[in-house]
Amino acid sequence: MQNSEQFSLYTAKIFEILFENFPVPVGLDRQDIIDEYLCFNEHESLKELRVKRDFADLVNMSPEGSLDNELKQKAIEIYPELEESVYDLEDKKRTDKQQQLQILDGTIDFLLEEGFIISPPSRGYRLTSKSFSHLNKTFKKGKVESEDGSYISTIKSIFSKSSDVTEKVAIGVAVKVIPTLLGIS
Repeated sequence: MQNSEQFSLYTAKIFEILFENFPVPVGLDRQDIIDEYLCFNEHESLKELRVKRDFADLVNMSPEGSLDNELKQKAIEIYPELEESVYDLEDKKRTDKQQQLQILDGTIDFLLEEGFIISPPSRGYRLTSKSFSHLNKTFKKGKVESEDGSYISTIKSIFSKSSDVTEKVAIGVAVKVIPTLLGIS
């Protein structure tokens, strides 16, 4: 997924959270926001490798004569490869998380700088009147439409648990709606 797609999704998610809590400032759980969009999908492989590595380590630490020498020798041989594989996958997972956090932080910075959200002294974030009023409007052919077709209704539909919207559709909707809402398209 491109950074601009991530920006649109994160902006939509932030707006949804802040709209639901308006006018009370609310903290944004960065991990919760990015969890759904992490690209790392090798959790099972990582789990299996960790188990194999830990088992090989146990065999290596077993007292002399307590296990078959052939088993112990095999564990000694494969341990470095397992350790390296675990490290590589953990690094891949860490890198993905770092990248997503950078995009999220950039999104928050942009929304603050452009005046769509503020960070009051009481901590957390809140929508500005500018973004709050924009979220309740939609424009079609130069006219303001009803609230049913509002930006916030569209944003809520992206993240609705009961919705059968696929990730690709959600990205497409967010990429179209958010730049228009922000006035950058």
